[in-house]
Amino acid sequence: MPELIQALDHNQDNLGGCIELGRYAEAVRQGRVQEVQTTSDFSFMADTIDRGVKQGYLTEDIPAIYETIGWRRDQRTFEDAKDYEINAARLIPTVPEKGEYLPIDPTISSYTFHMRKYGCQWDVSWEAWLRDGRDLGLLQDVPSAWGLSAKYTRAYLFSGLYAANATLFAADQGNLLSAADFASGTADLTAANLAEAITTLRNFTDPAGNVAVYAGPIYLVVPSSLEFTAKAIVNSPQVQQQATVAMPVSNAMYQAAQVQVDPFLQAVDAVTGATAWYLFADPRLRPAVRYGFVAGYEQPEIFVKESSARALMGGGSDPFAGSFATDDIELKLRFTWGQGLVDWRGAVMVDGAAAGS
Repeated sequence: MPELIQALDHNQDNLGGCIELGRYAEAVRQGRVQEVQTTSDFSFMADTIDRGVKQGYLTEDIPAIYETIGWRRDQRTFEDAKDYEINAARLIPTVPEKGEYLPIDPTISSYTFHMRKYGCQWDVSWEAWLRDGRDLGLLQDVPSAWGLSAKYTRAYLFSGLYAANATLFAADQGNLLSAADFASGTADLTAANLAEAITTLRNFTDPAGNVAVYAGPIYLVVPSSLEFTAKAIVNSPQVQQQATVAMPVSNAMYQAAQVQVDPFLQAVDAVTGATAWYLFADPRLRPAVRYGFVAGYEQPEIFVKESSARALMGGGSDPFAGSFATDDIELKLRFTWGQGLVDWRGAVMVDGAAAGS
């Protein structure tokens, strides 16, 4: 469309200021001539919508914590997937001279992964499209908001999966800690309690009973209410003793874990959402939770419904001309998302509740 206007203006000058051609160019600028629109114009609009969705989806306003503590594994269909993990014995026995090689049977654990489709619909009247001046404002703002909503939905669902999950975290498994489990007698987020919790995470045995020594990265996941407490503990190279003469000392917990703030914890966990804190192992080494998409559909998509109306002398159908019956312009959002639990040994939850509560 812009190229057509420039060409018209150029031809108008060459023709010595043809009045009719000038009026035609102005009509194009104001959107009054439908016949000059081509499929390339619709492609431009579609590209604008698609870019708006990606802009909203890729924004940093919504922290995507699942990308850090979750193990990504996509699949091709929506059927619930059953994955298996073989836990081979780690200690191989010696074989004496002319002795028999004895069999060692590995243990097998499994977990289920659920893939779902999400989406919604939005329509705008032809009159609103005209009031918008046809400058694509509506088709930039709304898709961007939808992209943000898609990311919000995925982050919210992921937080709801692991937060205070009774299957993932349980006292009999040893990865749900409370005040009675700490030498301090409290479950608050402190340097001493964090050190004890990290030790617990590192020393879990694997499903086969082997000592599964873990020395990889650790992520400290906290709600917004504990963000600055967590950062003060692990991001300060020195601490200051509270004594008659204050003096700096080294901080043993400096960079012991990487802080990840999950702003959805307080929304999905009404009981301990503001007090609980979590430790996660690197999902590439010891995954606790999994997420993924249908392969090829990682980002949200926007669709516009073809118009059922066609101008009598206007050529092809314009999806932005509205429907035949109501003049509505209809758009649809669609995205995929899957999640599931893997191995509880990859995470620890500390409820943060006071003793006896």
